[in-house]
Amino acid sequence: MVLYEDLRQYTIWRAVIQHFRSVQAPYRKSGTYWEIYGDLATRLHHREEAKDAYQRCADQKFSAKALVRLLEIYAEEGQLHKTMEVSIKLCFPTAIAYNLNKLIQSEGLAKVQSTLIALNTSPAILKLMSRFLTRAKTFDVLGSTH
Repeated sequence: MVLYEDLRQYTIWRAVIQHFRSVQAPYRKSGTYWEIYGDLATRLHHREEAKDAYQRCADQKFSAKALVRLLEIYAEEGQLHKTMEVSIKLCFPTAIAYNLNKLIQSEGLAKVQSTLIALNTSPAILKLMSRFLTRAKTFDVLGSTH
């Protein structure tokens, strides 16, 4: 039953896209919409449509899921430049950096670092989170020099 629903939705989606292309009208949908259809095309093994949908999703919003899928597709296709571009986007998640920078501005870098250490996380997590704090200091975020 799930396969039937997937095929039905996919057929409708492709028909709508073809209609918009035939009348040369832009097909504008939300990032979430494109992510859902990327997943649908992936489940049905329609690689090019999945790649297109994930690219449209990533163009509209930060979506780790869409970026990871694009990373897999580009790596399998051997597209070095695009693989590296997606890797860079995944290395520095905007939402995490933005909110940590807000904390650093209000509390100060030393306090944020101390709190991170006090959490007794694994060394790998500590190293990962420390990268965000190092970037804050490198780029002179307000509060990182206290």
